[in-house]
Order: sequence, then C-alpha cells, then structure tokens
Amino acid sequence: MKNTLRYQDRAIELDGNDSLENAQKYACTAFENTYFLGYRDIPFLLKKYVHGKKAIDYGCGTGRSTRFLQSQGFETIGVDVSKAMLEQASAIDAKTRYIQIENAQIPVFKNSCDLVFSCFVLFVVPSKEELFAIFKEVYRSLRSGGIFIAVTGSEELYSHEWLSYNVNYSQNKHLKSGNITKIQLKDLEVEFTNYFWTDDDYMGLFQQTNFKLLEKHFPLGKKGEKQKWAAEMEHPPYVIYVIQKPR
Repeated sequence: MKNTLRYQDRAIELDGNDSLENAQKYACTAFENTYFLGYRDIPFLLKKYVHGKKAIDYGCGTGRSTRFLQSQGFETIGVDVSKAMLEQASAIDAKTRYIQIENAQIPVFKNSCDLVFSCFVLFVVPSKEELFAIFKEVYRSLRSGGIFIAVTGSEELYSHEWLSYNVNYSQNKHLKSGNITKIQLKDLEVEFTNYFWTDDDYMGLFQQTNFKLLEKHFPLGKKGEKQKWAAEMEHPPYVIYVIQKPR
C-alpha cells in the first residue's frame, strides 16, 4: 500500500523497500546545479537576520540541510516525517539529533528557537490547512524576534527548463493554487509530485499566523558560476521568504 510522505525535502510516493532505495539516493545528493540556488544566498541571510544559534531544520530529509546549518554555526535538530530519510541522516551524522514527527508538530518548547529553516518542503504540502498548521507550529516554536527562512518553488518553477529539473508535463499548464504538479529530478531520474502555491497564498498565510515579512528573495544564476545555467539566469526557480515572529 502506497503512502505519500509529506513535509520533506523531496516528495515521492514510497512503496515498501523502495523507501530505503530513494532515501539512499537523496543522501548522496549535493548542493549542485539548480539546487545550488536554494542555498547559495542563505549564509548572507542568516548573518543579516538571525540572532542566536538554536535552530530547527524542518523537513530535513537525509540531513544535508541540517549539516549545512551546523556548518554556519547553528546548534541544529533535524525533523522529518520519513523514518527512512532520518535513518540515512543518522547513518551519515550520528552526533546530531534527528527526530521523526507527525502532524507538523515540532518537538521543542514554546518560544525556544532562534531559527526554523525549511528548504524544498512547502511545495510538497497538499493543502492550505496543512500549510497553516506548519506555520502555526513554527510560530509557537520561535522565540520573540525569531526567524523562519523558507525556500520553496517560485511561481515560475513549472514554466521553464532548468539545469536540474524537467517540468514539461501536461498538468503543469495553466496552474492555479493547490493544483497538483509533476516534476522530474534529472540528477536522480526520479519523478515526483508537488503542489502549486502562489506568492499570494504564502503572503496570506504569513498574515494569518501573525508573521512579519522581512525579505522576499529570488535567487538567480550569475555569470562566472561553474554551472551551465538553463533558464536560471533570467527566471528564479525558487523564492526565499524571510519572516519574523514579532518582538
């Protein structure tokens, strides 16, 4: 029986032993090609906005984003719904706490974190109700003045050809909020399902949960970078939201 894993850095239908196989694939991926743009500017944003070093990596998958935050000096806990992903994370990095979660619940006390980071997670959430539950829980976990940095797909993600993604599927035409989308990771030769959320959708959720938007950043490829960019120099595949729990 198939079960769709949500709130992780990759959304894919996992079936029996296939979950372990795909978790192992993800464990070997790096911040390369189009993925690089999801992380390239994060160190600058962390230095600009975050005060304090206690962090949660929400939807950590196999832990690469958790280890990334640690490399930036953060004391980080990784949380995810996928047991297989977390087992791979722990196998790579046994010293870090990786915790399986359910129903968006973050296993920390109220007002206890300086940063919640979420990369390539929000676009796998299938409903606004579930997105709202995540934002509420992030808000609860953050201290006053704490920062939530969310990297997710831009509205242009399904409209162009990218170095790492193939999005040429019929269901990606004329998208509206909440529509199911299809995308292929060229690097791993894996197809998976996302959901299309607009900037207006996210902005409405920020307002509903009392977050304050500090910055909306659209990373583009640059001349001189080693990647042979496709659409990335003119169109941003991602949007990075920096939002704050008011003081």
